Amino acid sequence: MAGRGVVLLALCVVDLCFNASLEYDTFVDGSSTIPTLLFAAQFFVQVGAFICLFLSLSNTYLYQVGIIAPLRRHFGLVLILHAIYTFYTTFLGAMRMRFALEMRPRLIRSYEFQTMRLYSGLSILHKFVAVAYYRKNIDATVTLRNPALYSHETSVSYSK
Repeated sequence: MAGRGVVLLALCVVDLCFNASLEYDTFVDGSSTIPTLLFAAQFFVQVGAFICLFLSLSNTYLYQVGIIAPLRRHFGLVLILHAIYTFYTTFLGAMRMRFALEMRPRLIRSYEFQTMRLYSGLSILHKFVAVAYYRKNIDATVTLRNPALYSHETSVSYSK
């Protein structure tokens, strides 16, 4: 389990790096190839983080015997947050790509994106959603390190 937790946290750090750089990079060549590839990479990092969390949950004793309610109660929010964050990031990335394609003849600069009120507001809100996403992933990783989730005797008490 420790390996998956480290991978999950590493994927969150990579996603944080994408969030910190994609909106503020200047793409000198004026093409949309590099931003599109980076946008796709960020999407796959988020899907990988979800898969890693799901595999960690499926390794618990409660999941293996089909007692899903306690897991849903403890980890439901982080799973829902994964979906919301991924869709929101995809929407924002698609919006950024549309603007990049519209500005193709010129140099794409970060301040051109930031001057668009709707995009700027959505981008700021995205940063707050990202903080909640990272926080819940860290909480889930720490909780999944609890050995009580992996044995019959202690899982029964955890499920109450």
